[in-house]
Amino acid sequence: MKRWIFLFALLSSPASAAPVVVFGDSWGSQSATELGAALAAAGLNLTVDNRAIAGTTADQWANISPNALADAVTANPDAQWVWLSVGGNDVVDLHTAGMGGMATARNDTNIRRILDNLYARHPYIRVVMFGYDYTYFVQPNGGQDCPTQANMWFGPGTTQAQINSIFFNQVGQVMAGIDPVYDFATYVPLWGTMQQAGGQQPNAAQPSPVQYMADCIHPNSQGYRNLHDTLVARYWNTPRPTADLVPPAGTICVNQPVNFTGNGTNVITRRWRVDDMAVAGNQPTLAVTFTTPGQHQVQLLTFNVAWSATDTEIINVSPCVDAGVPDTGVLDLGTPDNGVIPDTGVPDNGIIPDAGFPDNGIFPDTGFPDNGIFPDAEVPDTGAPDGGFIILDSGPPLDLGDDWEIGGGCQGMPGAAAWWLLILPGLTRLTLGRRRP
Repeated sequence: MKRWIFLFALLSSPASAAPVVVFGDSWGSQSATELGAALAAAGLNLTVDNRAIAGTTADQWANISPNALADAVTANPDAQWVWLSVGGNDVVDLHTAGMGGMATARNDTNIRRILDNLYARHPYIRVVMFGYDYTYFVQPNGGQDCPTQANMWFGPGTTQAQINSIFFNQVGQVMAGIDPVYDFATYVPLWGTMQQAGGQQPNAAQPSPVQYMADCIHPNSQGYRNLHDTLVARYWNTPRPTADLVPPAGTICVNQPVNFTGNGTNVITRRWRVDDMAVAGNQPTLAVTFTTPGQHQVQLLTFNVAWSATDTEIINVSPCVDAGVPDTGVLDLGTPDNGVIPDTGVPDNGIIPDAGFPDNGIFPDTGFPDNGIFPDAEVPDTGAPDGGFIILDSGPPLDLGDDWEIGGGCQGMPGAAAWWLLILPGLTRLTLGRRRP
């Protein structure tokens, strides 16, 4: 019952502001202070929000309170990292119940579920895990009879080397397998760290030094500080990435595919965002087609172990359209077309635009197209485009005796039918009058 009261207290705790959230079991709850001290000693101004609860299991966080970690991050407006310490109590519980062989699979499933629930709401939060360090079951310590506990939890005659192997394989190796699955979750193995602090070579068959252990399982304050100094050195004290977003050159038009390039140093992982929407993948270039004109935001995020960098560009997208109906060219001023050359409004067949309705693209005429031979200056005939000739007639055929006047002079045209004239360059006026008898 106490365990669930603590869980409720965590879920209902007030909001806080710290870049590092500690979450999980007793190794987290007991050493958040030492983690903060190690960060400060390394010159990192990163405070710690302790959300871990002693005695909890990965199974509880995954299945009983699956949103607890995501809620803890949501409640912390400055959260950038989570140190996740889970899985050890699951190992003890399952071995005590005679089901130790299930611990590896259970921890793998439950830790993945915890991370899945976290990243569903906080896709860029970084998670660091180190599992544990070697325990101390060789003799009584901290008021506990450690050999008796070892026999009770893991079976009679279980050695320190076997217990070390159990935790290493059923927690550490599980986290090592999870690491490559999540871009922003990192496993930093610290097995043997306290042995090294005590002047020993790491040895998986030996316990951690007694001077760094508070009991059979947990380090004391100095033991935790040794672990966190090492964690900070291997995780936070790493080269920081840079981000350099290179937009395409020139004008960017609506519905025109363009490529953005993401450069940087010390980059392991990239992420892109367009107008605050995440884009899947880790690609160094991003192809974008903007469907609306105006300002758009493109953002490059680069990551390297613990750190990230961001570069943001505000992109002005032009409508790139023509003055009216699109033609066959490339660039116009109103409705967009497919090409380069603007026209004056109504499109022709792509050669020479005319003043109104399209002809066959060679010589523009003065208005309505005729039947293709003799255009008519007054009434249009069949409406088919002409052949590009500039030949006009006067309308209906003329009777004998009509006079034709060209350029102000008179010329009589005898005959029973109309005569046709080709208008030559330089003619200034063509009139028709009937001669009275």
